[in-house]
Amino acid sequence: MGKWLRYAFCTYGFFFLFATLALFFSNNRKVERKVRGGKLLPGGWLTLEPVPAKKDPMNANDVLTVISPDDGKRFRINIKGDIGRLTIGRLKQCLATASSYSVPVADQVIKFNGTPLTRDDEVCAAYGIMNGSTLTVEHRANVDPTTDHTASFVSPHRQALEYQTIRQQEEILGDEVLGYDNTLQVKIDQLQDQVEAAEKKKMKIAREKEKAERELARLRLQEEVAEKQKRRLTQLREREAQRAARRAADLAARREQLKAEEEATRAVALQKLDNERRRASLEQERAEYEAEKERLAKEREEYEQRAKEREVNIRKKEIEIEQQILAAERDRRELELSRLVSHQNRLLYHERVGRPPPPELTHEGMRRGEWSGNDPFSLPVATPEDKNVAWGKPQEINNNNPPNQQWQLNQKQSYRQSDARHPSGPIKSEENATANAQFEDSYQNRPRPPRAAENVVKMMLPGRDNFALAHGGNDVYNARENAIDNLV
Repeated sequence: MGKWLRYAFCTYGFFFLFATLALFFSNNRKVERKVRGGKLLPGGWLTLEPVPAKKDPMNANDVLTVISPDDGKRFRINIKGDIGRLTIGRLKQCLATASSYSVPVADQVIKFNGTPLTRDDEVCAAYGIMNGSTLTVEHRANVDPTTDHTASFVSPHRQALEYQTIRQQEEILGDEVLGYDNTLQVKIDQLQDQVEAAEKKKMKIAREKEKAERELARLRLQEEVAEKQKRRLTQLREREAQRAARRAADLAARREQLKAEEEATRAVALQKLDNERRRASLEQERAEYEAEKERLAKEREEYEQRAKEREVNIRKKEIEIEQQILAAERDRRELELSRLVSHQNRLLYHERVGRPPPPELTHEGMRRGEWSGNDPFSLPVATPEDKNVAWGKPQEINNNNPPNQQWQLNQKQSYRQSDARHPSGPIKSEENATANAQFEDSYQNRPRPPRAAENVVKMMLPGRDNFALAHGGNDVYNARENAIDNLV
C-alpha cells in the first residue's frame, strides 16, 4: 500500500508543477513587433532596425549581415552564442577568412550606420550591434578621413544596394515574425491542451488520493488491530518464556543441589580415608622420629664422650707444651743471667786492676747496649735481678709484690757478699772463678719466685710471642693459647 501512495503523490506533484509552468508561459510570453522608423541619417539614408525577437530555442545562432559597397557583395555571418560579446577585431578576422573577400585585417574599415568602428578591442554590444544588424566594410584606401562619413553613400548604385538590403531585411523580419507567431500560437495551444489534461489528471489524482486515503485509513486500522494482536501474542510468549525459564532455573538449582550433596558425601568419604591414611603415616613418622631421636641421643653421647676425651688429650698436650716452654724459658733466662754476671765480673776485674777492657768485651758491651765505649769507668752495675740493663730497655717491675721484692733483696745481698769477698783491685782468675761459682750456687739455691714474678720476667725477655704479650696490656701470659698456636 505504501508503494501505491508514493506513486500517487509523485504523479500529483509532477502534474501540478507542469500546470504551473504552462500558466506562467501563457501569461508572460508575448510577441512584440516594433520597427524603429523615420530615422533620417545625415547621408539621406533611411534605415530600419528590427527589435531583436526572442530566439528560437531550436536555433541558437545569431546572424550578422556585412555589405561591401565596393563590389556589392553580401556576407552572412552565423555566430553561435551572444553576438554582443563579439569584438570588432574578431569580426574582421572572420571576414578575412572568407575566400571571396581578399582585404586583409589591417586594411578593413567596418561601419555601422555610417559610423566607422575604429577600436578593435570593443565588443559589438558597445556600439548597439545585435542579432540581425547590418554592417558595411570598406578598404582603408577608399575612406577619406577629411570628408564626411556619409560621402560613400552618394552613388545611386550604393543607394540601390542599401534599399535592396533594407527590403530584404523587412521581408526576413516579416517572415520571422510570422514564423514566431505561428510557433508561439502552436505552443500556446499545446500548453492549453496540456493544462486541460493536467486539470483532468489533477481531478483524477484527487479522486485517487481520496480513495487511497480511505484505503490508507482502513489499512492503518487493520495495522493497529494487527499490532494489538501482535503485542498480545508477544506478551503471552514472554509470560510463557518466563515460566519456562523459572522451571528451568528450578530444575537447574535442584540438580545443582543434588550434585552438591553428592560431592559433599564423596568429599566426606575421601576426607575420612585421607585422615586414616594420615593417621597411619603420622604413627609411622612418630615411630621413625622416636628411633631417630634415640639414635641421635646415642650419637650425641658418643660425640660428647669423644669431645671430652679430645679435650682431655688437648689439655694434656697443652700442659706438656706449657711445661716445655717454661723449662726452655727458664733455662734460657738462667743462661742469659749467668752470661751477664760473667761479663760484669770481667768488666769489674779490669776496672779494679786499672786496665782497659779488651776489645771483645767492649764490643760485646756495646752490642748489648750497656756501655758506649768512651768512659771505661762508666759501666753500670749488673745485678741478677736487673736484666733490663743487658737489653737497654728498662721496665718497671711491680716492687709492691712481696715475693718478688724478697727475691730481689736476696739477689742484692748475695751480690754484696761476693763484692765484699772480692774487693776492688786486681784479682786472680781463680778467685773470680770461685766468686762465680758461689754466685751460681746462691742463684740456684735462691727461693723460687712466684708465678707473677715469672710472668714479669717473661715479659722482659725478647721474642716474638713474649713481645706481643708485653705490648698486649697487663694480661697474664696465657700458656693455653701459646700452646694452641704452636700446635697449629
